[in-house]
Amino acid sequence: MPNSIVTNEILRIKQRIINLSNLVLSQHEKAYKALIEHDEKLAKEVIEGDLKVDAEMDGIKNDISFVLTKEPLAKYLRRSVSYLIISKELERLGDYAKHIARFIINIQKPSASSIRRIKDIYDAVLNMMQELSDNINEERNERILKLVENDDLVDTKTLEVNRELIVSFSKRKHTEEEISERVYLLNLVNSLERAGDHIVNICESLYYIINGNYIKL
Repeated sequence: MPNSIVTNEILRIKQRIINLSNLVLSQHEKAYKALIEHDEKLAKEVIEGDLKVDAEMDGIKNDISFVLTKEPLAKYLRRSVSYLIISKELERLGDYAKHIARFIINIQKPSASSIRRIKDIYDAVLNMMQELSDNINEERNERILKLVENDDLVDTKTLEVNRELIVSFSKRKHTEEEISERVYLLNLVNSLERAGDHIVNICESLYYIINGNYIKL
């Protein structure tokens, strides 16, 4: 199999990865809007859209398997395996949008404080996701390292929200509905924090593709 054909296949997989990244971003933008506007119809669209994310991830896996069986050269192997890891990380990111959508559907009307707390973290995560596709496309070390730095903001905001909720529980008694909402909220904000971690994992794979060595970012 000529190397030029393999190169074209790799470029096609790369474009599918970029498309998947944009699809996951779109899922989160819809989930964010549904959260702010308490739009259950849009939340259901996010849940249904997760099937498309899963299908695209499976398609990428099949394409990668094809390349690996045809031309297991070192540079293609490194890139192919990295793309497999990245596609799985993107699929996990898509799952978090689905979790947000289910929160909107399962909680009758989230309180203003819950919306504010999620929004503080979600803004930071969305900013990271909006940079992700360009990073996958351009493969520049400086941009990748800058994106990773933004995860510190997500971690800080997550810690702040966790502390706020602990203080809130200690100050007064809550109804069962309030407890249920806050427990759900804790799960969501920590899921968003893990979303930031998945983006960092993607950046580590991109760094490996560029430089040929793995480092913990």
